Amino acid sequence: FGFELTEVIGDFAASSSRIKMTDVQARFYGGSLNAEIVLEFAPEPVYHIETELTGVDLGLMRAVNQGIFSQVKGKVDADLNIDGKTGGENIIKGEIRSIEGAEVKAMLLKPLLDYIPQSTQKVDLNALIVQNGDVPLDVAVVKIDSIRDDALNTDIKLKSKKFNLDIGLKADFNIE
Repeated sequence: FGFELTEVIGDFAASSSRIKMTDVQARFYGGSLNAEIVLEFAPEPVYHIETELTGVDLGLMRAVNQGIFSQVKGKVDADLNIDGKTGGENIIKGEIRSIEGAEVKAMLLKPLLDYIPQSTQKVDLNALIVQNGDVPLDVAVVKIDSIRDDALNTDIKLKSKKFNLDIGLKADFNIE
């Protein structure tokens, strides 16, 4: 994935068939990460990761993935669980919540313009889209659930008082 952790501490136990890391704590992009990681080798290598992120600054993550992290701003908390096989089959479940300074590129909301009644907010949002500006969000919550390695289900909730937006969106993504 390319993410960087610093100041990593935790407990480590290993046997011939299992590695378990508990109480893993680290600094992570201006915030913190707490995790438990289990790797099992028999009969087929599998892993389980439970992660809690607190106060992570999305802007600091641009170097990891410019395409995603240039579209969003702010600090988030998150709970993520990942189960997988070393051959690439991953199941991800979790929730990401904005806690401070949440913004999203206005261009991402362009498909919704046709559903917004004519208003000052609609004119302002359209102007932000043209200027490649950012929409301030009071609430931003993304729930993630992948039931297969090649499909991701999301439930997105966005609220902006400034633009009188209250969006609930479910999106399914096929991953190639």
